[in-house]
Amino acid sequence: MRTSDLAAIALSLALSGCVSGAPTLTPAQESQVSRVAIYKVGESPPEKYQTVQTLSAADCSGAPAGGRVWGNAEQAIDTLKRKAVEINADAVVNVSCSSVPMLNNCWAAQKCSGEAVKIERTEHN
Repeated sequence: MRTSDLAAIALSLALSGCVSGAPTLTPAQESQVSRVAIYKVGESPPEKYQTVQTLSAADCSGAPAGGRVWGNAEQAIDTLKRKAVEINADAVVNVSCSSVPMLNNCWAAQKCSGEAVKIERTEHN
């Protein structure tokens, strides 16, 4: 095999990365998913917050009959929310989504990323 062939294979593998799927949640955690707020780039929560972790999620469920052709951003955002619940975050900020070719063996997956945050609640006396 030539060096250029090996370089092409290495590049293909590097570009066809994977993003982990949704975590398995307990019933109590499942009930929290709908409470996780999503703030897209340019929006921010009205309260102060602390960043917990940067998250990313991908989806490839947009094609009919289960084909792995394109993704659905709303499904990827739901996975972000599930990942946020798993680490006890209240919201995900700076969320952006885009189409990514050949991610998770999908022709055009939707990948969403953002920062999981914990809202700093102030006590009112």
